[in-house]
Amino acid sequence: MKLFSHHLCRCLFICIGLFLSFTINVTAHKIVITGGPGVGKTSLIEDLEKRGYPVIHEAATSLIQEELAKGNAHPTSNRDVFQQKLLAKQIEMEQEHQEASLTFLDRGMMDGIAYYNLDGLVVPQALFDASRKSNYYLIFVLDFLPNPYEINSVRKEPLEIAQKIHELIKKAYQSFGYTLIAVPPASIEDRATFVLNYIQEYQQSLQQEKTTSITASLSQKNK
Repeated sequence: MKLFSHHLCRCLFICIGLFLSFTINVTAHKIVITGGPGVGKTSLIEDLEKRGYPVIHEAATSLIQEELAKGNAHPTSNRDVFQQKLLAKQIEMEQEHQEASLTFLDRGMMDGIAYYNLDGLVVPQALFDASRKSNYYLIFVLDFLPNPYEINSVRKEPLEIAQKIHELIKKAYQSFGYTLIAVPPASIEDRATFVLNYIQEYQQSLQQEKTTSITASLSQKNK
């Protein structure tokens, strides 16, 4: 009977291990790539997309380009109206990728909070609620690159403001309990490799922790 019990526990352990391995890898995970203007988010997102990963491009960029194409003023001149449109767009885009096992986002909900704080505006309750429900898997924050900072039609902030935005973004995510993963300056390819390796190691550590916990529990029951 003891031998049968031992083999039963062993089989159960193996099945649970396989189940954990499966669920950890196929559960829908949203991974945010963020940081201040000009840190290289878009280039990294595009590289990950070329590698076959689902991505959500920055909603703000598309909204700004649409308004400028119509001959309108830069939409961020009215931050509150712009952020309301941006929130609706961000929610829509994230919902479209709910079934993907791993999706990379060029900015997340909390970035909007940082921009409200930058302008000294009251953050809408809708944005707080959406941020709480976002349930992001990991947050990667890109450091500024050593190459010269460039201003263009979409990115109009000077470097000192970009650096302030960078810090406000970090504080916004941390206020929701997220641990930030710093991505150092490097080539696009090296940054992509850094991110993908980190995710793999993180998932392996989670699986190991759960497996160890189950092993300990089964050992106690088998005594």
